[in-house]
Amino acid sequence: MVVKIYNPAWKKAWKFWNKIQPPWRPSIHDIKFWETAVVKVKKAKPDARALVIGVTPEIRDLLAKYKINTCLIDINPTMYEAMNRLMRMKNSEEKFIPGHWLDIDKIFHKNSFDLIRGDSPHCDLAF
Repeated sequence: MVVKIYNPAWKKAWKFWNKIQPPWRPSIHDIKFWETAVVKVKKAKPDARALVIGVTPEIRDLLAKYKINTCLIDINPTMYEAMNRLMRMKNSEEKFIPGHWLDIDKIFHKNSFDLIRGDSPHCDLAF
């Protein structure tokens, strides 16, 4: 029998993210900028793969919109669970890997991705 452990910590993260505004959270203009890049990559390579360093829901929604095979890496699985609740689109091509951003070169092979998008570091430093 599998016992599911309830972790209420995601509620705190979800409420926090839901309240913050740009520049700590991507603005509409940020998303439009990244959408231009995603469209270019998808046009050049229809089976493009993306790596998202972090679990920002707005970036993930954008990649889901274009059905981009996406891999996420974040050290905090609780944040992943929280940000899932803020997603507007489901990406069946998305995979989450719990891990430290500094270990990317040990986890993935060189040239594994066509597009890499990381969280802005000021988001983490400000808090």
